[in-house]
Amino acid sequence: MKKVVIATLFAISSYLPAAVVPGSLSARARVTNPVDDRVLVTLAGNTHRATRDLTNDRGAVAANFSMPHMLLQLKRSPEQETALQKAMEAMNKPGSPTYHSWLSEQEFDEQYGVNHDDLVRVTSWLAGHGFTVGGITPDGMVVDFSGTAAMVREAFHTDIHRLELRNGEKHVANMSDPQIPASLASVVVGPTSLSDFKPRPTHTKRSKVVATEAQKTASRLGMSADYTAPEGDSTAYLFTPGDAQTIYNTTPLLAAGHTGKGQTIGLIEDETAYDPSGTGTSADWTTFMNTFDLAKYGGKQTTSFPAGPIFCGQPGDYSDGTDIEVALDIEYASAMAPGANVVVEACQDGYSTFGGLIAVENLVSAEKIAAPVLSISYGFCEVGNGAANNAAYSYAYQHGAARGVSIFVSSGDDGARSCDDGNDVSYFGTGTSGFATTPYNVAVGGTDFSDTYSHTRSTYWNSFNASDFSSAKSYIPEIPWNDTCASELISGYLGYPSTYGANGFCESALAATFTPSGSLEFIDVVAASGGPSSCYSGTPDDSGIANGTCKGQPKPSWQRVFGNPNDSVRDIPDVSLFASNGIWGHYIVLCASNPAEGQDGTQPCTGTPDTWVGEGGTSASAPMMAGIQTLINDYTKEVAGNPNYLYYSLANTEYGSTGSAACNSSAGTNGTSGCIFHDITLGDINTPCTYYPNATVSFNCFGIMNDTNINAPSGFPIGVGSLSATSYQKTYGTNVGWDFATGIGSVNAWNLAQGFAKAYGAASPFKATVGLTESVSSYVYSHGPTSITLTATVTGTGTYPTGTVTFAIGGTVLSTVTLEPTAGCSTGGSCTEVATYAASTASLGVGAYTVTATYNANNENYGTSNNQVTLRVVKAGTVANTTALTVSPSTFAAGSSNVVLATKVSSASGTPSGTVTFTISGVSQGVCTLNGSSACSITIYPTRLLAGTHPVIAVYSGSPTYASSTSAATNLVITPAATTTVASGSSSVVTGGMVTLVATVKRPAGYNGIPTGKVQFTSAGLLLSSQGAVTLDPTGKAVYEQELTGVIAGTYQVIAKYSGDSTDSESTSQVLTVVVTRAETEVTLKASANPVAEGTSTLITATVSHACCSTITPTGTVTFLLGAKTLGAVSLGSGSAALSVSTTGLAPGKYSVVVNYSGDATNQPSTRTLSLTVAAPAAS
Repeated sequence: MKKVVIATLFAISSYLPAAVVPGSLSARARVTNPVDDRVLVTLAGNTHRATRDLTNDRGAVAANFSMPHMLLQLKRSPEQETALQKAMEAMNKPGSPTYHSWLSEQEFDEQYGVNHDDLVRVTSWLAGHGFTVGGITPDGMVVDFSGTAAMVREAFHTDIHRLELRNGEKHVANMSDPQIPASLASVVVGPTSLSDFKPRPTHTKRSKVVATEAQKTASRLGMSADYTAPEGDSTAYLFTPGDAQTIYNTTPLLAAGHTGKGQTIGLIEDETAYDPSGTGTSADWTTFMNTFDLAKYGGKQTTSFPAGPIFCGQPGDYSDGTDIEVALDIEYASAMAPGANVVVEACQDGYSTFGGLIAVENLVSAEKIAAPVLSISYGFCEVGNGAANNAAYSYAYQHGAARGVSIFVSSGDDGARSCDDGNDVSYFGTGTSGFATTPYNVAVGGTDFSDTYSHTRSTYWNSFNASDFSSAKSYIPEIPWNDTCASELISGYLGYPSTYGANGFCESALAATFTPSGSLEFIDVVAASGGPSSCYSGTPDDSGIANGTCKGQPKPSWQRVFGNPNDSVRDIPDVSLFASNGIWGHYIVLCASNPAEGQDGTQPCTGTPDTWVGEGGTSASAPMMAGIQTLINDYTKEVAGNPNYLYYSLANTEYGSTGSAACNSSAGTNGTSGCIFHDITLGDINTPCTYYPNATVSFNCFGIMNDTNINAPSGFPIGVGSLSATSYQKTYGTNVGWDFATGIGSVNAWNLAQGFAKAYGAASPFKATVGLTESVSSYVYSHGPTSITLTATVTGTGTYPTGTVTFAIGGTVLSTVTLEPTAGCSTGGSCTEVATYAASTASLGVGAYTVTATYNANNENYGTSNNQVTLRVVKAGTVANTTALTVSPSTFAAGSSNVVLATKVSSASGTPSGTVTFTISGVSQGVCTLNGSSACSITIYPTRLLAGTHPVIAVYSGSPTYASSTSAATNLVITPAATTTVASGSSSVVTGGMVTLVATVKRPAGYNGIPTGKVQFTSAGLLLSSQGAVTLDPTGKAVYEQELTGVIAGTYQVIAKYSGDSTDSESTSQVLTVVVTRAETEVTLKASANPVAEGTSTLITATVSHACCSTITPTGTVTFLLGAKTLGAVSLGSGSAALSVSTTGLAPGKYSVVVNYSGDATNQPSTRTLSLTVAAPAAS
């Protein structure tokens, strides 16, 4: 019988730490119905892509497979989420009464935590399924729980299997999306992960120098190279801490004593740094600081295992090549903030949980924030991370930001294609890291220097090193970091006409050159990552790219700057810093000397730094930016929370509505003194791509489908990333202002600190009020004005509020206008200034647009303020209509029928056109286009729908003439399919033999699908020693085998009962008769003396054995006879019996001793004769 768990309100102390009562006592309770496992919802988007390739499947794990320290992510109510968002906006708005009034943990928990009683119901449900409930975060949003695969199957209705991927990696993962009781769905997001796939560190080994390849190519083409550089380190300009300080202008901050002293940076890890002495301080970090003259600033490096409600095990150093990541993080955080305390915040990975997430959860929920700046150099594509895990990172970062924590996350090292999990060439489409696409972190991308490309090395580098091994003269123009053949800069530099096609660089022999480690030199996925969030929630289709039901993380309010697309989703990166691994002759030098990591590129740090490890990756740019923010915190004596609010505000001022030519890095500027950001406008992050293995399809890939060079040097056809399959639209390039390749750009740290100080200082003592009006607030599309007049009034008291107003519509900056003073502004009293702008409506389609006027003060007494109004563009001649829906058939047994979903959109005026989307239980089933009669239909075969009632809805998209409309719901009722269970197997078996029973479960003829679940074999007698259920295999068969030891002979009746599943009814087989017969036996005889002297005795031992099985010991008696005379009957003991036979009275000669075994319930009788010789006594 199917087990049903109905959770009750257990005492909270049974599952929660005694010292803490997590959750909120004032929040609204949402779990108001019984928690019933018979009514389920599916948590979509939580199955790893690798499970869809059935060749990876190695079968289910054992039922008792341990799954410790999983995390269950909960969610706050919609009204709590809205209130928290509003509060965080106010915390980050200069002039707001709550500006930088960060929340205490107690305030956060009570105002925005999960209702306490709801939390009890959730934990009771977990415990009811056998899970051990561990710690719970104080806000009740995360529950630590442990159990087994069997418990996961029972509670979450998904199987855990072992996988082996094409590259040999072995993993464990859930094979379907988990399900939970529907009554918990308003509170529970889901398990953050049920698989052991972990994020990858975002660092990359150093590469070849492209200039060397240019020399080779020039020779091949008969050209002369303007600049060549041997590949040796002696001619490369390596990136050292002193260079970083010069290039990104931290030097004035350090000179003024703002070194980060007293500040703490937390580096989020799942292992510790190489520390052979066990002091908690890395010897490599110490060498790094001493070598590069950083020790004088007094910084520290320590190790912490952040204690908290979620279990944080101490990971140690795994010696698996990954502690290079830790070295890179701590050394380059210290390179920028040499006086700070950099702390490795490390927790051991749980079965399915990245240790870094555990560390973040404990840090942001602590009573006191230990590290106001965190850096995370790991990443996992949104699709691979899964919907619940994406939500977990977003909620954790949000918690930290509300408490004033600044979180910096590397954007990734995979170009625009972060879902390829380290493949040498991309198979899947565009995608971004779920670690970096939340609205609450700064995503840090990666750059390289353009001096080699532009042949201007001597302009920016000295020919000698300073005492700290630095040689950069000034800021150096940058390009996006990209090592691949898809880079237009590399391709052009090497003389190729394009990146793709038969004559393109990616199809060349040079691109297919192998590195010493066996990978292709230029055909790889090594570039700084960027792109739009595309699958924060929902489920991708089998291609693994951002489609299916995927939805991106919504665009945050602060992400508005010239160049950033109005795409409604979070875009990354935000800023970028150097991350190259040497392709243009520059790479990052670090000390990583762990000898156990030698195969992964470590080197002793005993010589000069050019003999040390060379690395690249956004793993370096993230901690560097964290270090810069730490200097700013030191300079302003503030903590910033999410600094993106100010980064984008300052970028808006710098870029305006057209970009800033003076701050265009790629134009050759060496860092104009007034620039906060260096706008990078040259280069791209595009990468090569090819067909998915064993397929002829590619995703977001151009130049491959029509490729005639199938026998390419690489061994397979290569294309390059593109937003279109039919034209080249690279993913992604740079442009003026913000772009997907580098975000806002790189930074001038001193100017950035000045910008922060001005924003903080301007928040007081005076507040400016911004009024905003629009000449038209609503108009009909194609019938409205060509422009609308926006009028901003800025009112202040005290000194009058001088400055500018930036107008924006829908996130697109229109213009920045200087305020014009009104009469009386010079008197020092109350003052109003005005700015107006005529905004064109040409680009506005139907919709509602937020119009923003932002006051940018140039008077230090005022902070930045803004106001918003809504502009609505309504559809031309909007005509009401109705959408009808028919479902045929509307009731049927699972697997028995296809379903036709038909619709007709009717209007009193005209014939609507457009598309209709059909959903079943909220899940899209397909789209059809209305025909000339405003009708259309689709046919589906709902093989995956569970038995039950499913609401079907048709949604009409609308058109420029007709409004959108939605049909009434029509129920589709699926009943369990009838099944037939047939039992077969052994009809006759001897005792001790093997009985085989087979149950075959089928749906009726013509039905689609094969039942799943279990079959219980039972017998009327004691035939079957184990009554356990057997799981059906993929063909619908269950096989039970048992050796019949201890089973007596007789006739037994066996039946097989199928318990049913979510789409199939239970059924019972016919009676199968199994006859168990007694087994043959064998008697062996042995005499203690034979011949035996006349008048003496001999001991005859009879041993009876089972014909097949030594484990079965016959019982009963054996009778000894001499001729017709019975000598005696003896019971068997351990299969043997013995009788002493006297020869007194027997004449010398031969005699036959016959031994008869009587048999027993499992053994047949048997007989054996012994020839006994009686000899005459010896003569005396």
